[in-house]
Amino acid sequence: MRTRAAAPSRSDVGALRRALGVAGYDEKRLRGALALRGRFVAPSAGRHGLYLQRVGEHGALSTLTRLFLLETPVPGERAAEALAPLGLDGAEALGLVRTEGASVVPLVRIAPHDGLFIVSDSGDWDGADKPEDFVPGLSGAGVTVANLTPRVQVADALDLGAGSGLHALLAARNADRVVATDINARALEFADLNAQLNGFANLELRKGDLFAPVAGERFDLIVANPPFVVGPDRRYVFRDGGPGFVERVLRGAPDHLRDSGVAVVSVGWAHDGRDTWAEPRGWLDGSGCDAVVLRIADLDPLSNGWSFTRDGEASARWADALRAEGVRAIAYGAIVLRRRPGGGRIAAVDLAGKDVPSAGAHVSRILDNLEWLDANEERLASVGFEAADGLELRVVEQLGAATDAPRPARLALRRGLPVVVEAGDALVAAVRRGTVGGDAALAPDIRRLFENGLLTPT
Repeated sequence: MRTRAAAPSRSDVGALRRALGVAGYDEKRLRGALALRGRFVAPSAGRHGLYLQRVGEHGALSTLTRLFLLETPVPGERAAEALAPLGLDGAEALGLVRTEGASVVPLVRIAPHDGLFIVSDSGDWDGADKPEDFVPGLSGAGVTVANLTPRVQVADALDLGAGSGLHALLAARNADRVVATDINARALEFADLNAQLNGFANLELRKGDLFAPVAGERFDLIVANPPFVVGPDRRYVFRDGGPGFVERVLRGAPDHLRDSGVAVVSVGWAHDGRDTWAEPRGWLDGSGCDAVVLRIADLDPLSNGWSFTRDGEASARWADALRAEGVRAIAYGAIVLRRRPGGGRIAAVDLAGKDVPSAGAHVSRILDNLEWLDANEERLASVGFEAADGLELRVVEQLGAATDAPRPARLALRRGLPVVVEAGDALVAAVRRGTVGGDAALAPDIRRLFENGLLTPT
């Protein structure tokens, strides 16, 4: 979908919503039809042939899946039938398809997520023919940020760099007003279409760079999936912010948060392999916010290049450029801030290589614990505490012969962040008692459990 001459017709958008609903174009049915496992983001291009076989060629769900998820042309007659009551003329007016002879060619991707429809540019953004203002749809990073965002009722929310509008739409369920900003005009067109398609009227769209469109305003929630990729290229608006871009987001966010307001930001940073957390800690210095810094991936320079180019020569070029700057690894993850007078405590949570499920409540508990620790850290040897909901002790019992050392017991949550903490007998006993019993040597371990959200104070 390139820039439209006019705003989308409400009747056409309503007809599209009905067509998708009648066909059963939702996450559950698509998972079943394609036999998908894990996160539902977008089927990989390398498996499209398999998915085309699985979804078949008959019925509205098959036709719409071929068009808008597998991005494959379909016969015009089938497209018209599946898109009723919108029809081909309406679909073309919305910029969804174009007709080429007897076939209908998709121009967008439509992905269901958490009861929403997300319309975005079609195809993979790493193709050589993609324009710099390409607007991607669902992504792993975007879903991770969504999963980390606390879902509580608020007055005002901001989606900074909204792209196709995923976070604005999710926030609109729990906010009286949502402002969505982006410097990319095409992104705001998609966000507008998606707001109408999903029936949200409490969303304002503003064009501009970073916080300029909301100068002087404060929010209860800020969500940002900015151009966080660490690399030498400056090709895509949504990907390549350049050095210091993420820091600008994090340093600007506190000035636009109300007290107790929360910001969730996806981040990437380079490090030398010695102190992984040094750069994000520096970004947060003097922020007036408590923060949870989550590392979710850690890549060597060559793997980093491949992840964002899918090209061997480009990967080597990226790696050479980063190594020349002394970079040994690149970390990716997210930072969650909460504004608090006198705040400034930081919890570093290492989840490298793990998937992040819905964990907004867990993140909120960590932030609560940081505030509590600020007032009670000196009393950890005497205060009471209790296990967080769902905390369990995981012990591996060796049944067969083995020469390896026994595996230590681990504490982990059944729901929330996939944090796993090794725990000796003394620490497990303290957790069961709800107090360290005066054993000051256990205080650092108890602090760590608080900072990982595995305990709550009593």
